[in-house]
Amino acid sequence: MNDNDFNSLINELKKASKECLDAKMSLHVLGNKYASLCIQILVEGRQIPQLINNRIEKRKQEIGRDPVHPDFWSPDMIIALAEHFETLEVAIGST
Repeated sequence: MNDNDFNSLINELKKASKECLDAKMSLHVLGNKYASLCIQILVEGRQIPQLINNRIEKRKQEIGRDPVHPDFWSPDMIIALAEHFETLEVAIGST
């Protein structure tokens, strides 16, 4: 591979890096957008649910924040919380 080809690959990598950073920023914005909803659900439910694979406990250890802190709610955690309640709805509906 010659220097021009290698430099072309490096330029592609720079573009990919920027695209990945933009996507991460978008995910961060989404997490912030829905954090208050998740916190309200925990407060109104008066408990922190036990998610599959102890997701809440693992996240608390990873970032050192409680679920009532807005920075706790990444898009993955929002999805996990929604899936938890979907599972409850199915379980309640099948009884």
